Amino acid sequence: MFAQLTITQRPEIEPQVIDDVNRHLRLDQDDPVVPGMVAAARLKIEELTRLALVPTEYLWVLTEEPLAGATGGPWCWCCPGSIDRASRLELPRYPLISVDAVASIAADGTETTLDAAGYRTSLDFGPARLRLLQPSTGVASELSVRFTAGFADGAVPDNALLMVRMLVAHFYEHRGDDGADEYPKAFDFLLSDYRAPVW
Repeated sequence: MFAQLTITQRPEIEPQVIDDVNRHLRLDQDDPVVPGMVAAARLKIEELTRLALVPTEYLWVLTEEPLAGATGGPWCWCCPGSIDRASRLELPRYPLISVDAVASIAADGTETTLDAAGYRTSLDFGPARLRLLQPSTGVASELSVRFTAGFADGAVPDNALLMVRMLVAHFYEHRGDDGADEYPKAFDFLLSDYRAPVW
C-alpha cells in the first residue's frame, strides 16, 4: 500500500516567535532569512517525528499503486492487504484535532464520502488511529482522509521548541555549507524521544 500526505491549508503561525529565535542566535536585530528558516526547521522536525507543531490541515491519500509522480520517500511504504482490509490506519501526523472527511475512491474515479458513523478516531496524544467500521462499497482503488492536526497555541512541548531553535541555528551557521549534513548531537538526542519509525 502506498500513501501520500499533502498540506491543504498551511498554518497561519509558526511555533516559535522570532524574538526567541533571535535570542537563541544572539542577534541584535531581525534578519529577514530567519522566518524562512523557522518554517523549514518546523517542516523537517514534523517529517522526522510525525508531530504537527502547529494546527495544519492535511489530505492523506492511500492507494494500491504508487500515485502519479511518486518516486518513493518517507511517505511511501508497502504492507500486505488491500485498502478494504486496512481497517486500522495510523494517521501520519499528531496530535489529532479532527478527522474532517473520509472518502473511498473507486478505480473509475467515483468518490464515496463515508458517513461519520462509518469510522472511529482516537484523539489521544500519540499517533492517532482511524478505524473503519464498515468496508467501502465496491472495490476501493484509493482512500482519502482529510484531517487537522497540531498543538494549540502555547501547547507545543518545550523540547520541540528547543529543537526548532537548535535546527534554525544549524541552518543559520551553515548557510551554503554543503558539508554540514549532520544534525547537532544535542538535537539528535532530543529527537530520539519522538523519532518516527522507519517501515
